Amino acid sequence: MGYVDDEDFFYIVDRKKDMIIVNGMNVYPRMIEEIIYQHAAVLEVAVVPEPD
Repeated sequence: MGYVDDEDFFYIVDRKKDMIIVNGMNVYPRMIEEIIYQHAAVLEVAVVPEPD
């Protein structure tokens, strides 16, 4: 979910779905992002599902 401002910049502000099902398990993107954020080289991260 996002919006475009007056200067044509696109902003992502929320997720449409807050859960991804992986091998029958419920995985929340925020959980994965928190783990990735722990790496010193990561400044920003966003987790999105990809259909298989």
